[in-house]
Amino acid sequence: MSTSPASATAPILDASAPPAEIAASEIAQSGTTFEERVAAYETNVLPDDYDFDPAFTVDENYMILALIYARLSVSKRGNMACIIVEPEEAVSASTAGDTSLAAVLDEGARPTKRARREDGATAADDPFPRYPGRILMHSNNTPEPLPDEANAKLNAQKPMKKGQTAKKEKANESAFQRFAAAAPELHAEARAICVAASTPGMSLCGPRTTAYITFPPCNACMPLLLAVGVKRLVYRQTATPIAHAQCQLARVEYVEFSDRAHDDKLKEHVKAWWTARGEGKEETRARVERWWLAAEKRLSGGLPQAISSPVDATTTAGPIVGNGSRGSDLTPPIAEAPEEGNTELSA
Repeated sequence: MSTSPASATAPILDASAPPAEIAASEIAQSGTTFEERVAAYETNVLPDDYDFDPAFTVDENYMILALIYARLSVSKRGNMACIIVEPEEAVSASTAGDTSLAAVLDEGARPTKRARREDGATAADDPFPRYPGRILMHSNNTPEPLPDEANAKLNAQKPMKKGQTAKKEKANESAFQRFAAAAPELHAEARAICVAASTPGMSLCGPRTTAYITFPPCNACMPLLLAVGVKRLVYRQTATPIAHAQCQLARVEYVEFSDRAHDDKLKEHVKAWWTARGEGKEETRARVERWWLAAEKRLSGGLPQAISSPVDATTTAGPIVGNGSRGSDLTPPIAEAPEEGNTELSA
């Protein structure tokens, strides 16, 4: 594990240490039916039944939770997750010393929750009472699929790379399903920021706001995290030198879990957590396929008619409103159908 110069030194787990014991009540849950296990979890719904293990630091526990959550992604490109947390005072103060969960929890008691600043809610209203601090926002990487005709237009323009072979079509596979892996998608960090921006009263800017991410932020997501006011990043593997420089310029602390044995230890606990709930490859695959089938059904009507209404110089225009159109006291004219081949696809 490596940290930025200003970050605290967190202990490396002993790779030979046995994984944490799983409570008998959790193991009992594996007796549920296949359908119940598939329906028990869904993408972009953070599990609220992980118990933080005192053998791990707060950062390690949140990374385990992020890895658990990443499995719920329905992307066919790969799975990732982001959890943005406002730490409690005890966690913030511990960065100069002991960051173990045992040091944060007073004799096994759960940490005191702070009131939500935006609405005055109390600890009783916290949807995640098991977790230290306050979870501000979270997300998986999420596909933004398009109807068949859009998929065909976008993918028909992509030339085959040298040595690449055409994807073998499956029997009864629709164009929608065939292009699922190429569908546009939002990375977990970007979607978490977008959802926060659309939530009244929500701010991700705090003195120690921490983003736990299962992979280093990409070149597009890193600037977003820095711009939104996140002050601390914790992720697996090692970011690029450019990303390091960006964090240093923004005075943002970064913690990298780059030790392979340490990473394997975290993933052991993730696997044990899912195994205790009876989750296997078939449950995960069924959850993903059902999401895509539901998306195909939702988009079966195709693309809506494109709207093109340029502002006429002779028209009295009102102020620009949030969606980019101009507000007016007049009823806007019905747009003419766009010319063939001149339709723009909006994200």
